[in-house]
Amino acid sequence: MNDINKFQELLKKTLEIAKNQKNRVDVPTIKDIFAEWELSDSQLREISSYLAANKIEVAGYVQPEKLKMEENNPDKEKPYEPKKINSKDSAYLKDYLEELKGIAEGSREEEIRLIHRMKQGDSTAKQRYIEINLRKVVEIAGEYKNQGMTAEDLIQEGNMALIQSINEIDELPADNRIEEIQRQVYETIRSHLAASIREQQENDTMENVIMEKMNRIYAAMKKLENQLGRKADISELAKYMKITEDEIQDILDLSADTVKLGEHKPQENAL
Repeated sequence: MNDINKFQELLKKTLEIAKNQKNRVDVPTIKDIFAEWELSDSQLREISSYLAANKIEVAGYVQPEKLKMEENNPDKEKPYEPKKINSKDSAYLKDYLEELKGIAEGSREEEIRLIHRMKQGDSTAKQRYIEINLRKVVEIAGEYKNQGMTAEDLIQEGNMALIQSINEIDELPADNRIEEIQRQVYETIRSHLAASIREQQENDTMENVIMEKMNRIYAAMKKLENQLGRKADISELAKYMKITEDEIQDILDLSADTVKLGEHKPQENAL
């Protein structure tokens, strides 16, 4: 697994831990999860920004005061109205979209300055660039709706890709045009969302196959129990279904329920 994938996996792990702790995680826990990375202050800030974007409180971390909208922003009086993704958006998503309205919208001039500062290693600029592009993530996520992932999951994955793409800005050639850098950031988000959807669809297909096999096993178990007057053991079940005992056991191991097979030793012509 390369560094990018590893970083994304650790971000997901941190988010899952926080959600299991009432949407809260502390700084020591984050540092433990990313122990091999020896997080710098800027990396911790980026991770905290990602968590905050997903409604997670980071205990023990004080985020820098949000930068105010620049006075020369021609759109400063126009409130941001996020695009609706689905009429059945959850309360969580609606709260998140409402929260985005409180983030000062950035002008093109500001984004250009931020990119120049980021390429010089300015972590505060990265923080601000993430903030003003969270709404762009919502917009891009809307392009991938109705493909098997919820709006929340699309935005979460998009935010993760946004942070990762910004981490890679330092690696881009110094003479890259600002428009090209922005295009690459958005393309990274789209590529990540497309890959996430493919992975989800593959998982769904596999789950359907497993469920179909599981249902066949349960039906065979019930039929054999009626025929034999007892629970069939795994060898009887395998013979009846014409599959191997290992395959049956593998499927049963994936069942959330405890399935008990009989321990009877089959005799000849038992079926």
